[in-house]
Amino acid sequence: MMLKMMMIALVGLAPSSGMKLAILRSLGWRIGQGTSVGPGLYFRLMSVTLASDVRIGPFNVIRDMAELTVESRGRIGQWNWISSAAPLVEARGGGFLRIGADSAVTSRHYMDCSGGVTIGHHTTVAGVRSTFITHGIVWKSAQQTSGGISIGDYCIVSSNVAIAPGTSIDHRVVIGMGSVVSHVVAPQGSLYVGGRATAVKRDLEGAYFRRERGYIRDIEARD
Repeated sequence: MMLKMMMIALVGLAPSSGMKLAILRSLGWRIGQGTSVGPGLYFRLMSVTLASDVRIGPFNVIRDMAELTVESRGRIGQWNWISSAAPLVEARGGGFLRIGADSAVTSRHYMDCSGGVTIGHHTTVAGVRSTFITHGIVWKSAQQTSGGISIGDYCIVSSNVAIAPGTSIDHRVVIGMGSVVSHVVAPQGSLYVGGRATAVKRDLEGAYFRRERGYIRDIEARD
């Protein structure tokens, strides 16, 4: 097992190519057609499923994960750190990141997936430096605990957002830049801003919430 993980780590450092994908498939990764995996550190990943037309950019660190699943046309940008705490996963389960179809985690984000992170379809973790934390210390019992994070469909998580363990975000929700989210966020179609992620607008409408396919690109505004 350790030899296999070391081989994946070495192959993962190479630029994306058909040969790289073929070797990763032979080592147990399930990879669909049209998918690319950029150079990065992939270490101690127990299960990897990348559907068709998935893009994983360069210089990501993805390690100590029980499961990484990215559905069709999903995106992981560059310079992200995605990991879990192995002892917590062994004791409590979790350790997964599941990204829905046409969703994206952009660049320079930190995701602790010890309690599990689920991102729905057509959702964007946008900007930079957002932090997902799924474990913490209970001071009364002096123990570590974990709680998963769930984000719905057609959501936007803006730059520098902090999401605490156990957070659930409903569908079609926009989280403003710099918000701290530590509770269940609902109802659908709301804009949340501020240090305590307070709803300031409801019944959001716009093309973002109606699009059928695709990662958001700058040029789409000109099409």
